[in-house]
Amino acid sequence: KCSVNEDMREKVEALTKLFRNENPNDNVERPFPSAGDPVNFCWYDLTEVWDGDSCPCAVPASHVDRNFNYGISGFVNLPFAEGQANCTEGTSQGPRNQLIAETLSSFAGGVRDLDHLETGIRTFWKEFNATTLRKMFKGQPEEVCDAYLDTITKIALLALKSEHLVTKPLPSLTAKGRVKSVSMSQEQATCLLAYCFFCATRREGQTKNDRVGFTFHLFHTRDDSPLFVEKMKFILHYFKTVTDEMPTGTLTFSRQTWNGEHEEYGSWNDKLSDLVVTSEGLIEDMEGCLQVDFANKFIGGGVMRMGAVQEELRFLCCPEMLVSMLLCEKMWDEEAILIQGAQQYSRYEGYSNKSRHVPMELRRDEQRDRFGRARSYLVAINAYPFKQNREMQYEDKFIRRELAKAYAGFMRTNNEVPARPVATGNWGCGVYQGDKELKSLIQLIAASKAGRAMVYITFGEKEFAEQLASMVTMLKDQGVTNGRLFAYLCQYESMRKTGKTVF
Repeated sequence: KCSVNEDMREKVEALTKLFRNENPNDNVERPFPSAGDPVNFCWYDLTEVWDGDSCPCAVPASHVDRNFNYGISGFVNLPFAEGQANCTEGTSQGPRNQLIAETLSSFAGGVRDLDHLETGIRTFWKEFNATTLRKMFKGQPEEVCDAYLDTITKIALLALKSEHLVTKPLPSLTAKGRVKSVSMSQEQATCLLAYCFFCATRREGQTKNDRVGFTFHLFHTRDDSPLFVEKMKFILHYFKTVTDEMPTGTLTFSRQTWNGEHEEYGSWNDKLSDLVVTSEGLIEDMEGCLQVDFANKFIGGGVMRMGAVQEELRFLCCPEMLVSMLLCEKMWDEEAILIQGAQQYSRYEGYSNKSRHVPMELRRDEQRDRFGRARSYLVAINAYPFKQNREMQYEDKFIRRELAKAYAGFMRTNNEVPARPVATGNWGCGVYQGDKELKSLIQLIAASKAGRAMVYITFGEKEFAEQLASMVTMLKDQGVTNGRLFAYLCQYESMRKTGKTVF
């Protein structure tokens, strides 16, 4: 991890000062939670202003539907829903929810060893193996293994609290669904993730292209990479932290849509936004910013598989973000997904297969808004993959696609309050083969339209940082608008073939 040099830190702090020091009760860009709102669903009680003294209560106070709309399109298939068919995937017979409840109850009395864990989960999923945990335990002192088992026991106890934490069906966030945002307490989120840890959640009835939901089964069962042991450390540290001291805040997950299919981008006439470019630091360190997740179209990407790059590492450090994988179907070209309030529980060293877990203590002094959400704003936007043909990205239609995607993430729903800056970087420029010069300017066009300043991090590429800063300064000095910059980018494909200069 690099620290930002003093000059750049001062510039970033000047851009974000208002948002780092704002009053919790000031208007925020996206309030979203609203009691009884069918569009902005809320799972916790909003009758009282959040005070942080205790976890928000579930609403309603008692169950209204113990089937939780199980099997109905547009709702999450919760593993404790009653009325499920007899399990055909486990070693035992009986309704699946009943087998899961019996297994968790046996764990709640204390997980004795990994054989106990495997036998229990196999009652409803016979393919389960605790491969990753066995690797973690190998060669460790008995007290370390006992501490892990104690954490797993507490995860089971947390899952069993669903009786009081979850009292009504949970809507999915789908592209064409009526519900646009879902808010819940951090405690409710941990309850859902506890079921995921025990592989009790599963995808049902969804196709590969629009699936909703996820499970930890690959986390537990993969035996071909030591990376999964390291990933498991992030997850167990998170659960140990929240079971020792449950955070009292809240979270909001939402889908944002902007259809720019017929937009005349060349007619945009906004001044180019203020820009700070640095080769040092990380996006997640840019406090007060709207932080960009270089996302997969299925949010979370390969976090449950072999992935360990920008998106996956962010979700491991902030496991509450994993709930979005349970809620959200894939993103379409005109969509972005926003996660507000997710806390950070870990850091990391290294990158990709060399990533290593670094534990953090719970931040009890984290600033929150009036709904109880930590000042963490993550926007997931998925770049187009140009792996098969890198030259395609210079075509007009693909520039338009990337600009529409970026603006869907950066756009504002409340223009009456100040716009927090965007913190981003070389979006889609790794395995997707994006051109960083092109992608940086596309994002600047979108940020300028949204009225947001931009902090651009080049992840160690000092020369590119200097080039980008110099280019944008030149464009601003010449009075180039975001619409004209878009036109320049669209001319680039033909210009580069003739050797002419665009600017």
